[in-house]
Amino acid sequence: MSGLAIFGLKFPSLLQYDQKRGDSVVDKNLKNLYHVAHAPSDTYLRERLDQLDPDFFRPAFKKLSA
Repeated sequence: MSGLAIFGLKFPSLLQYDQKRGDSVVDKNLKNLYHVAHAPSDTYLRERLDQLDPDFFRPAFKKLSA
């Protein structure tokens, strides 16, 4: 849910998300909208994303760009 929140809250980068995640408004939105009790750091999110195979997602992006 934290990964989805980054896009939903319109953060342009993981770094900006990391810098703002302690802000009271952002923290409240993470809890109320996305049910994220403890926002993970950008490093943690990068480690999770690095485990994903991009070839798995490629067909979806090809359909969107067509």
